Amino acid sequence: MDDDRLFNGSGERYDWKIVGKREIYIPYHDYKLVNPAVKYAELLGPNHAAPDFIRYELHRVWVLEARLKQGFRHQYAKRVLYLDEDTWMAVLADNYDARGQLWRTNMQASLYAYDARRYYPAVAFYHDLTAGSYLADRLTNEGKPVRLNNSPQFSEAYFSPDSIRGSGH
Repeated sequence: MDDDRLFNGSGERYDWKIVGKREIYIPYHDYKLVNPAVKYAELLGPNHAAPDFIRYELHRVWVLEARLKQGFRHQYAKRVLYLDEDTWMAVLADNYDARGQLWRTNMQASLYAYDARRYYPAVAFYHDLTAGSYLADRLTNEGKPVRLNNSPQFSEAYFSPDSIRGSGH
């Protein structure tokens, strides 16, 4: 699966082209999506996430198109990625099947992680338009808080093999 973070695979299967720059509304500063007070039952609807929890901003994005090269196989014959000009993270993706039909459209929400001093990809939504279903990935609302590596509570020893063995994982 190379849909992780909207594209996470070898680029060698595709011919890539920069289509241009556009201004569109993208998910941005989506702190409500990761708020522990928001329960999955209220966030996740039958066909999509509840819009009240997703924040959008008008941003400049670079549109990147990938077409499957001759002689290669992949479930997506064409992909269109929208890269936020400020963070260079993929924020939206449209994926087309071999017939040229839009099959899946994906959205990667982000937020500024003040403790890490960088933008951080948060929840991702993958919509299958043919099946009428979707997947929400990286939900953290009802889980333990995320530990970031630069937190002062972590020493170099925390990441050692002995520490991992001692944690029982």
